[in-house]
Order: sequence, then C-alpha cells, then structure tokens
Amino acid sequence: NGSFKPENVPGISWRDKRTGMIRHNGPRPFVADLDRLPFPMREANWRRSGRIQEYNDIDYPIVTTRGCPYGCKFCDVRVIAGRKFRTRSVENTIREIELLVSRYGAKEVLVTDDIVNFDSQRLIEICDKLIERDLPVMGWVMGRADHLLECPQSAEKMAKAGVRTMFLGIESPEKRILKAYRKGGKSSSEVSERAVKLLKEHGIETWGAFMIGEPSETREDIKATLDYAKYLNPGVGQFSILTPYPGTEIWDEFQPRIVTRDWDKYDAMHAVFRGDYIEPAEVEELCRKAYRSFYLQPKRIAREVFQRHHFGRPSLRRIAQVLKALKTVFKGSLPKDSLEEGV
Repeated sequence: NGSFKPENVPGISWRDKRTGMIRHNGPRPFVADLDRLPFPMREANWRRSGRIQEYNDIDYPIVTTRGCPYGCKFCDVRVIAGRKFRTRSVENTIREIELLVSRYGAKEVLVTDDIVNFDSQRLIEICDKLIERDLPVMGWVMGRADHLLECPQSAEKMAKAGVRTMFLGIESPEKRILKAYRKGGKSSSEVSERAVKLLKEHGIETWGAFMIGEPSETREDIKATLDYAKYLNPGVGQFSILTPYPGTEIWDEFQPRIVTRDWDKYDAMHAVFRGDYIEPAEVEELCRKAYRSFYLQPKRIAREVFQRHHFGRPSLRRIAQVLKALKTVFKGSLPKDSLEEGV
C-alpha cells in the first residue's frame, strides 16, 4: 500500500531507489527475553532435494542461550549475538526438547549454545530435568574448559543426560598465542588437558577445536599445536586457519595483511592474510598435514579396527570422508601476491 518505509526498519540494508545507493540502518536491539521467541518450524527441515526425509535422518539443534561475555578477537559471536549472556528459562528449554522427542521422534538433540556451561548451575538443572523425565537425549554441547573444571559435577550430569560429545575451543597450547587471541578466562594447556580427562572419565568425547595461523606463529608453534592435539587425543580434532571476518576485531587489525577478498576462501580452511613468518600457501599445507597426521595415527586406526566404535569419535569411513573433503576444499591454490579487487 506504499506505507512501508525501509529506513524505519532497524537492522536491514537496502537500496535507495532515488539514489541507487546502498543504505545501512542502525542495528536492531538484541532480544532480551528469549522465552518470547517461538520454537523453530521444524517441518521446514523435512524437505531435502524435493523429497521428504525420515525424522531420524534429521539433526535437531536447539539454542538455549545467546551472547558471550568473552572477547576473543577472532570470534563473531559478540557481533551476531552480543556480549550480554541471556538465557531461556529451564522450563521453556525442556518443553522444546520434549516436543522434539514426542512430535519428531528425536533420538539426539544438539545444544548449539556457544557456552552452554557459562551458568553451570542452570546446565545442571536442565540435565536433572531430563534425567527425571527419562530423556537422555542431549547428545552434543559446546562449552569452555575452564567453566567445566570450576564445576566438575556438570560433567557427570551431562553424561547422565545423554551428552557424548562436548566441543571445546582449545586453539593452542602456547600462552603467547592464547593471549594474542585474547582467549580470556583461565584458558591454558593445563586446563584443556584436565577438561578432556574429566570428560573421558564420564564417557564424553571431546570435539577439540585447534587454530593455526596467528600472525606471529612460526612453523615450530604450529607443530607444537599438532603435537599437543595428538597428545590430548580428543575424539574429534578440528583444525582451522585463523580467519578475519568482517565485524571482528582482527578484521580491522589485519587489513594490511589481507591477500584476497574472495569470500569463498573465508571458510577457516584457507589462509587469507600473510603472517610474519609463513606464507599463506604454506599455512594451508600445514593445515592439511594436521588433519592427515592426526587422523592417520596408527593408534586411532587400530582403535576403530579392534574396538567397538564409540559415539563421539569418527569411524574409519568418516575419517576417509574428512580426508577426501580436504582435497575438494583445497582444489585451488591461493594467489601469493594478488589482492582481488572488490568485496
């Protein structure tokens, strides 16, 4: 009816028909009361490639908190969700999980909160509710190692509530590198080691996230990260290359170092900036080497051959898929000295 005025809608970008220019409105305030948000329309997940999938072929992620008070320089969570930690009520969270089980037959729920254990007592309360209702379906969570150690009881509760994998951002064993990332809290190689051990004691595998490519890193630093990952031996080892995303602190800081603005390369698997000691192409090769070296360890292969597969660890078939995917990801090589124009 002609009454819609895009300039009055916070949080959107739009093209002004009069000038042809792109205009960016101010940001929309973050939602404070998460309980007032409706549950996701899960039916939208049923259709894949033009046909309806069985319910048990579908992953069921759930978000119960938003925001992160920490200030990791590489992370975009505070840009997307803010630094203030907000939570859904325990009752609201449990109601959605019960709905996933009763309506969709979910066998496992993936809790994709950035720091599920920031409030450990709330996490324990959620676990207790699931245990009481005989719903051990909270299979996968993300959290911080230091918070886990501050409340060891949470590991036991998570295990009883069905958790078999916990994602931990370990990044690096080097204090200097963690400080450069501004990891915050009580992050350290010792804390990560104790956290992985605590989880294993309760039958929970660690999804360990490691990062390489900090500008001051040397080849020896990256080797130390790989050696540390193999020493910890988490169920899953994820190796990423530090990537400056727009809105993060390192985006502004790394501008003079950036060597490409091909957004297809901004996948945390390609090196898009130049470090002090290592060229981008070599960083990518070191990332490939990390995956090969980690997953092709004889002890890991033997464990899958001679032991029953454990939930939370990739099978040999999955390992083969990971290594095959690496070839696909790195089909093209990054130009060494060419900054692609445009954004």
